[in-house]
Amino acid sequence: MSSNQASHRAAPMPLEAPPVNAGLDRVVLGRTGDRRPIELGLPGATEGARDMWSNPDLHWDGFTAVEYSLDTNRVLELPLVSRPATGTEAADVPTTVGGVLRNAVDRQFKTVTPGVLEGHTVTLPTDAGDIVLPCSPFCSRLVSMLLEFRSEGVNPFDTSWFWFDSDSVTDDPHERYAFFVVHGGKIIREQLSFSDHSESGFDPRILVTEEDSDPIWFSEKGWNDARLRYWYRKFYRETATGQMMVLRSDEPDLFHYPEGRLLRLLYRSRKLETDDDSETVCAMLASLLLGK
Repeated sequence: MSSNQASHRAAPMPLEAPPVNAGLDRVVLGRTGDRRPIELGLPGATEGARDMWSNPDLHWDGFTAVEYSLDTNRVLELPLVSRPATGTEAADVPTTVGGVLRNAVDRQFKTVTPGVLEGHTVTLPTDAGDIVLPCSPFCSRLVSMLLEFRSEGVNPFDTSWFWFDSDSVTDDPHERYAFFVVHGGKIIREQLSFSDHSESGFDPRILVTEEDSDPIWFSEKGWNDARLRYWYRKFYRETATGQMMVLRSDEPDLFHYPEGRLLRLLYRSRKLETDDDSETVCAMLASLLLGK
């Protein structure tokens, strides 16, 4: 298409503007069913709590090795701005992530990242032209992920998320949290991460868990515990990322996978060939056999 034709192309229709959520505050959202939201509060109010680099006025207790899912309401109500493609005179329109998902007419998209600390944009191609969504790096990552899942026929709100690792930048307040994602009886993402840094827009409350909810059946907790262990063990045994977590020289925590700790000891024992390591391996093996 020539530039003249492009300039006379019909201006794209802006995305509709459903009600915009008020955004980050210090209040904890109510439960969705029996799912427990991640709580945020004032810094230092809870022992062991960590500050959020994206919002120093808030703290939280971090992720744990439980099964998370996306909080549908919070995700869909995250505020965005819809901006038509360059060359049109239409004004910016307030919208939400839910509005974007309802109005995306093409499953193909592209993500533009001008700089880690400068914010991201998500561009949605439409029949009438591109719609640009300027947003925080966190929101850009989230929207891109939701659209990727949708293009694969995956309902993102029917996925399970398992946190397995965190990392920090050595010379800057910047944290990264890594998850593997399960859907339809298989691991569909070995590693999907979110970053928390200044102006990232990071909000851990998009993830909720049913941990500590009151079970209906006597055996329900046992089945839930088994499911949790099953997926972590499958992750460490069958994915490249999980296997590298076991083999890493800095020995990060391995969740619900005691065999991984034994493998590390065996590797160390063969490498160092010391009596102390051999005794430790035997003790570890005995502990596993006794179920301790």
